[in-house]
Amino acid sequence: MKLTKLLMLLLLLSLKGIAQTPTFGNTGAITLCVNGSYYLNPSTTNGIFSTSSSTIATVNASGYITGVSAGTTTVSLVATRGGTVTASVTVAENANPSLSITDPLAQASYTLNNNPQGPIGGLNNYVGYNGYSYSSQTRPINTGFYRASIQSGNDAGCPYEYYIFRCTTCGIVPEYATRPQGTLTGNTILPGSTGQLTYTSSNGGGPFTIVYLPAGGSNVTVNNISSTVAFNVLSGTPTSTKTYTLISVTDEISKAITDFSGTIATVSVIPPSAVLSGSTSICSGSTTNLSLSTTGTGSITVTLNNGTVINTISGTTTISITATINTTYSIESVTDSYGNSGTSTGSATISMYEPATITIQPVSSATIIEGATTTLSVTATGQPILGYQWYQDDVAISEANSYSYTTTNTTSAAGTYYVTVSTTCNVVSSTTSTVSVTWPHSIGENYLGGKIAYILVFGDPGYDARTPHGLIAATSDQSNSIRWNNGFNTNTGTSGAAIGTGLSNTNTIINSQGETATNYAAGLARAYTGGGYNDWYLPSKDELNKLYINRISIGGFSNSYYWSSTEENTETAWFHGFWLGDQNNGSKGYEGGSVRAIRSF
Repeated sequence: MKLTKLLMLLLLLSLKGIAQTPTFGNTGAITLCVNGSYYLNPSTTNGIFSTSSSTIATVNASGYITGVSAGTTTVSLVATRGGTVTASVTVAENANPSLSITDPLAQASYTLNNNPQGPIGGLNNYVGYNGYSYSSQTRPINTGFYRASIQSGNDAGCPYEYYIFRCTTCGIVPEYATRPQGTLTGNTILPGSTGQLTYTSSNGGGPFTIVYLPAGGSNVTVNNISSTVAFNVLSGTPTSTKTYTLISVTDEISKAITDFSGTIATVSVIPPSAVLSGSTSICSGSTTNLSLSTTGTGSITVTLNNGTVINTISGTTTISITATINTTYSIESVTDSYGNSGTSTGSATISMYEPATITIQPVSSATIIEGATTTLSVTATGQPILGYQWYQDDVAISEANSYSYTTTNTTSAAGTYYVTVSTTCNVVSSTTSTVSVTWPHSIGENYLGGKIAYILVFGDPGYDARTPHGLIAATSDQSNSIRWNNGFNTNTGTSGAAIGTGLSNTNTIINSQGETATNYAAGLARAYTGGGYNDWYLPSKDELNKLYINRISIGGFSNSYYWSSTEENTETAWFHGFWLGDQNNGSKGYEGGSVRAIRSF
């Protein structure tokens, strides 16, 4: 038993004397920034820590590495009981931003770097950067500071932030002793709406105590203000644009700053506005509407250049205008109920249409011969002229829609003419113009396939004062030995004797007698085609009498009986003796009658 205990004691003593190799928590390469720290997390702190270059990095007895300057060094731990562990440490330089600042008191531009700047223009200026303890350095007490931007410029991503302070009285201040900084802005509102200011801090989020000065007023203090959170101005509802000067800002730890000269916020009030439109053309004395579009708050008063005052609200207003002369309307002024003067645009020009006036009338009369034409015309003014319409004997002439009209070349051109001229505002008529047509023909003259046998006169059926009408006789007899009927006595009913009935009598007889048409008087007359016309017919009793009266001028008649188309009864029809001038009944079957065909014109 004693021997066993002795052997175990000797074994423990031998194990206690064996060296144990130390370790670091990170077995790889270590990278840190200048002034940055890194904890090696050693397995033991019993030993000696060292670095191959203390100008690159230092290490304390607990295993904390601090970067000094850019480079690579080796950090070692030699354990008390033996064994050594090392680590490669690379220190990266902080990004080194530059900032050029023109200090109006220094009269020069300076580029800041990692070193404190000396007096500038007689003022003390200092720089600092992240990681430095401000408590051991001289810092400004009560003035603002300039701040450079943060930059990262190397693989290690080491930031470097510079500050420069400008002061007139410097002293020792607590750690991180900076003053509140920021800007004051206003909003844009309609008149009478709520005006608001917003303080935006560049150093802390507050809450802040703000002192501002309204234009024309006295200082206003507001408490518990958060950065970027709007608060109402004291007046609440400005009715016109107003400025507010930032006087001072005090933060939550009672640090204050009053160097805010020139920091002015504006609450902009939108003024009223008006737009006028509605240009058009109207007839004198007519009414049209102008359109007035307004924006603003409350009642809006718009005064036009003719003195018309319109009291309205935001929206569209219709203005009724009655004009007799060309007029351009514009907006003289626009104001809201708060007295704000606004802007105006647009105008409305009302132009008068020019009514139609005929300055040159058509000729009062014109005489032409058949086959010729005449042109009637007017000169008219007006704007716009919509059209012309010519009339003959109060009947509109189709497609006669110009300032002039040329008559036809027939006897139908005779009549009374006038024209109407139309514009948007009126229709005027010209004076009348009488056109007479001279018919240059006489009885016995060759005309339209034969000879003129008779010209209708007033009282005759079919008489037209403007257009001559009458009878044309064939130039010779069609027969001097033909019967009235076709061999059979029938009552055809052709009792018409007056001028103008011969054609219908002939048609009726032919329908009754039938073929062969040339075997009887009416059929033979119809078969005649003298002059290329096929509308020849057997004259009625009165028509045949006109041929007898004018027989000498017509010529070619024989001293015989000539059949008419006028029936007396079933057995007889009327004929006319051209040697004695008698008119008698004759047997329809008498074969010695003569035929002279006629046609009408």
